[in-house]
Amino acid sequence: AQTTPQLGIRDKTPNLVALTNATVQTEPGKTLTGATILIRDGKIEAVNSNGRVPAGYQQRDLSGYTVYAGFIDPYTQYGVPKAGEGEGFSFGRRPVYENERRGGNAANDAIHAEQRWVSEFKPDSKAAEEFLKQGFTVVQSARQDGIFRGTAFVASLADDLPNNLVLKADSQHFMAFSKGSSKQTYPSSLMGSIALIRQTLSDANWYQAASSRENVTVNGQPLEFNAALAGLANVKQQGVLFDTSDERSLLRANKVLSEFEITNALLLGSGYEYSRLEQIKATGKPILLPLNFPAAPDVTTAEQRLDVNLADLRHWERAPANPAVLAQAGIPFAFTSHGLNKKTDFIPNLRKAVQYGLSQQQALAALTTVPANILGLGQQLGKVAPGYQADLVISRGDLFAEGEIVATWLRGQEKRFAPVQPAAFAGQYQLSVGEQNVQITLTGNAPKLTGEAVLGEKKAKLENIKAQDQRLQFSLPLKDLTEQAVVLQFNGVLSGEQLAGYWLDAAGKQQSVTAQRSSIEPKVAKAAPAPAAMLSKLTYPNRAFGVEALP
Repeated sequence: AQTTPQLGIRDKTPNLVALTNATVQTEPGKTLTGATILIRDGKIEAVNSNGRVPAGYQQRDLSGYTVYAGFIDPYTQYGVPKAGEGEGFSFGRRPVYENERRGGNAANDAIHAEQRWVSEFKPDSKAAEEFLKQGFTVVQSARQDGIFRGTAFVASLADDLPNNLVLKADSQHFMAFSKGSSKQTYPSSLMGSIALIRQTLSDANWYQAASSRENVTVNGQPLEFNAALAGLANVKQQGVLFDTSDERSLLRANKVLSEFEITNALLLGSGYEYSRLEQIKATGKPILLPLNFPAAPDVTTAEQRLDVNLADLRHWERAPANPAVLAQAGIPFAFTSHGLNKKTDFIPNLRKAVQYGLSQQQALAALTTVPANILGLGQQLGKVAPGYQADLVISRGDLFAEGEIVATWLRGQEKRFAPVQPAAFAGQYQLSVGEQNVQITLTGNAPKLTGEAVLGEKKAKLENIKAQDQRLQFSLPLKDLTEQAVVLQFNGVLSGEQLAGYWLDAAGKQQSVTAQRSSIEPKVAKAAPAPAAMLSKLTYPNRAFGVEALP
């Protein structure tokens, strides 16, 4: 039911869309070809291969396209205000031991457990588009600042009122060892952060017990209100997403959480998990993997080669295989765009992970079903199935190979980034130019078509090629074919295999032409280059003088 008043006449017309002739990855490992997806009012009504579309549905032909469920990013700061940078520790700065107390907050400024970030949520269409272009349609979000960072929320990236976008108002608690923007002196070390976390979780247990005794302590004293401790009352049920900087901190985080029986946790990885595989598997917790693989070390000069250390070289070699190694070990994981300097690096790095041994099925699961289940939304998100939210990713070709995301659908509404149909102009056509027949050859897919014209043994390159929907435009300079200093402009429409249109010269004279496509450019799939075999051995520490096994 709507709680926001609507001005004017309420529109109750059903939003009915049918996506036809698509290759649909209904869930990881399951594919339908020539499938039809029926969408009603933002939800998937049916997925079938019989091709029947009921009356009243807007039809979109997706021949040659692959449809995936929308991706989910569990660790973002989307739609919430960012924190300022803290001053940090400085010998020249006066120590700060206390913070400003307001609203029942904690005594330490790195503790924001009382914060429900859904109350600060404001959709940001520009930021959303960066996610959408990488296939993400849903995110979990909270400010990434402090040790206890507050309760995250899960929201759609659609363009709408925040009230209509929130899927889960109280999701996981975000935590970290870093105190973030806090100006207080304590904690000033990792040891101090661990001590503060343990003390706070112990206090939260004590506070919850006292609250159950009608806000009276065991000594009969009135209980002081503490919003931060109250905010942790349901931490075991809501779960924790713990931000860690390396594999050792990941294991430390698990140890602290296990001490307080917090088993519902997602641990943010660092890309070094391959180095402590057995210990990480023993945690029994899923890992959230950033895809921020290191760039190749610059060894252009002799000095630069001397500056590169063995540890960096080993990690550069092994990092892209980290997801595959976790998958082979049976460790559940999801992916996040967190840690990338540019969101546009996400899909290329995802493909690199597949190239280094991760199966497409495992990669898709890490983007859809796994995060959906971790967030408790596995019955709404992560699959292309009846009853699920109509969040879809449309790719021209195989997204895990060389495919291109051309559109995303959010609750049945399309967000297009490139022409979706038909983009299949490639082939050979015989077009009349005056009294001569010129062979036109088009190569590639819109919007990156190339072409040439051939007359006898002479060739000319087509210029200014533009293709959108069924329409095609290009310029043909005749000087290379007929030695005439004339440029003809072609405008036409492709219908099936027939291209019909007209030539237009500089004087405005038109010549109507029609051509049947005589051949279609064969599609040759490019095999991804196999990664080089691992040259280094894995030791601990994974650097010079490390050992392969305990003595």
